[in-house]
Amino acid sequence: MRFAATARNGETVQTGRETTGSRKAYEDLTNLDHQVHSAAGRAVNSLALPPVKGNVYTVVIDPILSGLFVHEAFGHLSEADMT
Repeated sequence: MRFAATARNGETVQTGRETTGSRKAYEDLTNLDHQVHSAAGRAVNSLALPPVKGNVYTVVIDPILSGLFVHEAFGHLSEADMT
């Protein structure tokens, strides 16, 4: 299950997300108010963050995630499954 909340302040829009799951029982997916509020709070708090300035940055990234990002950016286009 994934919760997403969107907050807006003028032209600035931010999204907060929370994800949870269970293989045990339906009851594990009830009473999730805290996670929903957490997603909303993250969206609202992000409105105050300064914008990132365009530039070249050094980043450290997990090699598996790099493959995932490449797949999402180019793989679905070549698969033609996003129509």
